[in-house]
Amino acid sequence: MKKIISLLLAFVLLLGLVACGGDSETADKGDSNAVAGPTLKEGQLLAGYAKVDITPEDSVPLGGYGNTDQRMSTGFRDPMYATILVLTDAEGNSAVIVGLDMVSSNSGFHDGLRTSIAQKLDIPESSVVLTASHMHSGPDMGSQHTNIQRYGTTFVTRVDKGVDQAIADRAPADLYVTKTETEGLNFCRRYMLEGGIYIGYQSDVSDYGLPIVGYETEVDHSLSLLKFDRADDKTDIVVANFQTHPHRGGSASDPLITADLVGAFRDEFTAKLGYDVVYITGAAGDINPSSPITEHNVTKDYKEQGKALAKYAIDADGTYEKINGGLIESTTDTFVGEIDHREDHLVPVAKQAQEVWKRTNSIATVREQFLSYGIHSPYHAGAICSKATMGKNRSFDIWAISFGDVGLAVAPYEMFNDSGMFIKENSPFKFTMVAECANGGNGYFPTLWACSHGGYEPDTTRYVHGSAEILADQYVAMLNELYK
Repeated sequence: MKKIISLLLAFVLLLGLVACGGDSETADKGDSNAVAGPTLKEGQLLAGYAKVDITPEDSVPLGGYGNTDQRMSTGFRDPMYATILVLTDAEGNSAVIVGLDMVSSNSGFHDGLRTSIAQKLDIPESSVVLTASHMHSGPDMGSQHTNIQRYGTTFVTRVDKGVDQAIADRAPADLYVTKTETEGLNFCRRYMLEGGIYIGYQSDVSDYGLPIVGYETEVDHSLSLLKFDRADDKTDIVVANFQTHPHRGGSASDPLITADLVGAFRDEFTAKLGYDVVYITGAAGDINPSSPITEHNVTKDYKEQGKALAKYAIDADGTYEKINGGLIESTTDTFVGEIDHREDHLVPVAKQAQEVWKRTNSIATVREQFLSYGIHSPYHAGAICSKATMGKNRSFDIWAISFGDVGLAVAPYEMFNDSGMFIKENSPFKFTMVAECANGGNGYFPTLWACSHGGYEPDTTRYVHGSAEILADQYVAMLNELYK
């Protein structure tokens, strides 16, 4: 009986498209008012999915560890994908969430793609989210290398067609949510040594000669899951939100592309339950998937880690709670941040450090030669040089999206975990997720607590300390705006 009903709904949807003009161009542009109303029950959304291969065919410079010119890909360990979710509500409002197996989403290719998707569906760009998994073995999309420029065009074309597929795949869906706690899969990468000493660099451990006994802060171990339960003839869609840097499958010296633990998670989850999956990396600016306190690790193999994470999602399949899908809304705010110029006087030495980095490709060598000047790493040197060229302030947009009882904070930077938990705890929505490395990239935003201890992230952030707290408050305000 459910099968017959779903076929009738599909027929009604087709009639709506014909009434709207009948041609594929009109359907692709998403005249959603004609198709949404007759087919949706209260609390439902139209949900469509597509998965497209975005693996480069040529050798490309890889991002994630810096010094990309010395790290050209020679193949791939596993393919990269874009997973696409298109949602439309009863009033014809739409939102698009694209999960990318990429390091970041801050290139001109990404900006142009967001604009194209928004125009296709006649929706504001604030309703389009390109969220990178932030694996560290993918194309450096900001590179000017010829192969990247050629790949970028191919990437945009593939994802754009994938969005068309997801639009065509839309079907009525009930919305369900659940959350489960994981163990041994993500850790704060900033440590506490014996005696209550906190450090921001793992390399500082040897300086003190003391064992690591804990972490600077406790992290969010939760795995949040949304499920769009569609008719029997349509595969259900799950959005998974977990916070960790997924970078176990590669290294700074590894030339192979990998989707890392995210790809393994999707493969395992789909194989066991049959669901389509979109993965969103949460607030993971200070979180790694492994810890030097080895007994805390479930596994150090990226595929096994992905499978372990998938097992939590699989085991949680019977715990979903139905909630209201409601109306889709989005909002935009602008963060105006003050640039930190306290280290401008170190620019000449920082440039020397950058040259050593290019020549040796060795973080340890840079640290050894320039630590006495207060430069801890080549990334620190790069940040010093970059900030010196900036003015007093720099601004960028931030976004929030809601559909019914669900709120999503969209962060174009690497958000610290404490900020992510603050947003979730203070959100008015029943279910809130955070997407970092989404719709852009503005580096790290460490909390004041982390800045008081120094380290890699505070050294490389462009903005004055305290900026993370300002941003977290802005997100809560935007979510409250949408809720009202």
